[in-house]
Amino acid sequence: IEYRIFMRPAKAENDALAEVFREWRGEIPNLMFGIGMEFPSSRMLKYVCKGFDKAEMLESLHICSANGIRVNANFILGWNNLIEDDLKELEDFMDRIPEDSVTSLQLRWLLAHPYTKIHDTCEGEPIRLGPFYLGFRVEVSEKQMELNLQAAEIIKQYAARKNFKVEGLRNLKKP
Repeated sequence: IEYRIFMRPAKAENDALAEVFREWRGEIPNLMFGIGMEFPSSRMLKYVCKGFDKAEMLESLHICSANGIRVNANFILGWNNLIEDDLKELEDFMDRIPEDSVTSLQLRWLLAHPYTKIHDTCEGEPIRLGPFYLGFRVEVSEKQMELNLQAAEIIKQYAARKNFKVEGLRNLKKP
């Protein structure tokens, strides 16, 4: 049996997780943690109000790796506000994640959900499911498209080095 757990990789959760593993007796169950990393730069994590930082994400990955816990990471591309420093931080983050700590990394194109800051400050074509309005995929400039695709390349380069599978590449928009 596999247990899937979605985790916020912040200090309080990391401390609790580390305590559980310190006190665990017996075999650890087959666990898969889902972590929404969105885009691991300090600026972008603040922008999306994640409530944790890169150091806390790395700590979660180290705890999971040390205890044989697999991680499914979710990254978002399609941002309309990336800067070169975000890509440098992404590369630093990818370099610092423990090898074999992430099993799969799922790339998603940014969807601006209704009643969110992104929805209120971005543009795109509405997406509907029958009568329901789901939001829109954020439109990005050519320069922003280049930065988002550079981020995807950084992630692909680290996949082989860190032994994780990248999913969702075919869903990324091309210029």
